[in-house]
Amino acid sequence: MKCPACKKSVPGTHEYCDYCGAGLSAASPPLAMARRIPLFAKRAIVLGLAFVVCIVVGASAYLLQLAASPASFPTSAPSEPPPPLEAAKSETTQGAAVLSPVPTAAATASFPTPAPRLFTLRVQNDYPNYGSVRAEPTDENGRYLQGTQLTLRALASPGHKFERWEGDAFGDQSRLDIVMDSDKYVKAVFSLLSYAINTDSIPRNGGTVALSPYITEYDYGTRVTLAARPSAGFTFKSWSGDVTGTDATITFVVDGPKNITANFSTVRYTFTSSVNPPGSGTVSPPNATLDKGSNLTVAAALSQGWTFSYWSGDASGTTNPVTVVMDRDKRLVANFTRASYSLSSSAIPATGGSVSPSGGRFSYGETVTLTATSVQDYFFNGWGGDVSGSENPKTITILKDTNVSATFVQRHFSLAVSINPSGAGFVSPTSYGLYAMGSIVILSASPAANYRFVSWTGDVNSQSPLIDVQINRNIAVTANFVLVPPQAQFR
Repeated sequence: MKCPACKKSVPGTHEYCDYCGAGLSAASPPLAMARRIPLFAKRAIVLGLAFVVCIVVGASAYLLQLAASPASFPTSAPSEPPPPLEAAKSETTQGAAVLSPVPTAAATASFPTPAPRLFTLRVQNDYPNYGSVRAEPTDENGRYLQGTQLTLRALASPGHKFERWEGDAFGDQSRLDIVMDSDKYVKAVFSLLSYAINTDSIPRNGGTVALSPYITEYDYGTRVTLAARPSAGFTFKSWSGDVTGTDATITFVVDGPKNITANFSTVRYTFTSSVNPPGSGTVSPPNATLDKGSNLTVAAALSQGWTFSYWSGDASGTTNPVTVVMDRDKRLVANFTRASYSLSSSAIPATGGSVSPSGGRFSYGETVTLTATSVQDYFFNGWGGDVSGSENPKTITILKDTNVSATFVQRHFSLAVSINPSGAGFVSPTSYGLYAMGSIVILSASPAANYRFVSWTGDVNSQSPLIDVQINRNIAVTANFVLVPPQAQFR
């Protein structure tokens, strides 16, 4: 909306104009004088007050500069003060009082600019490798304006420490705050750190440790030599703690406190072994390291097809296992020989033929050819025992004691038939002889008068009077009859 007094646009939510202070509606109550002053009048008052403050501050600084250096700057009378602001005219718009500012001439003041004073900061450090000093802010010439706030920081190098400030400053804190109100001389004092070296031995009676040089504490960077000296019956093993390694004498540079242990062990000897020929067996343990005077039990284990023969090297004899005393380094050789195994052969039945070879001893892994030979009216039927199959001849490899049998089969077999009781019946056919293996003979049993057939017994068991007999061996059968009671005959 627009102010009815000054015609300027103002937000509709305001009750009074921000420019002239007039009420925006008839219902707006009259403002107090402070609130009815227009906005541009308020700004003029504030600017005037700020100008007066600047004049007062400038005059004060000028007077202070003259007091500090009266000969450096000429004195002059201050300019005429600015004329006072005239009272604002009062206007009334729509019943509201408005103050209108009255323009006045601008007021100015000028003073001579004093030359800045510079002071020198000199920092001394007798041992630059012990540490350094850093200034914040930094000036490469060490020249600073009067009143500059400086922070000095003492930075110790590794293995060193800051002790104190000397000169125009004191204290033992590494940070120092100073004000450059005059030339300054500051000295930073650093010192070298020293450390203790503690040594020990495990076991305590195993040996000692010698230090060179030998002193109570060692300055940072000192080279120190350690030497481990084992006692009788012991040997140096290793260093542990803040120093490691297996060399009996070592050199290191001190960079802090040290706790160092020399580890010793009793004198030990080494056992080694081998087999002859290679692959014929093993030795347990194959190797070992034991304390002086220890007893070691060594056993030879043969591979399949070999037998242990004897020890050589640092032991002899055929005792297995053997015990050796470790009074020095020792080496044993286990000697093996090829194993031999028995071969036995037989014919089943013994009258059916023979086997070649009939037996003997053969080395492990040796090959043997078996041949089965049958006699007249027999033929070879197959191998048995530790050998199978029907191949003839048969080649086998000897890996253990071996038993072999050759089975022979007769080509013709006999058939024998008997009647029980004699004369109680008849069997057809009535005559018998030799039959080829696999033949089938039909037997029929018929009872005599007053008899009845009961069964077949022997190599065939049946209650049927008519049977088929397969000839695959010598066979004997009996036809059994029983007498029929007389009363049963007439029924």
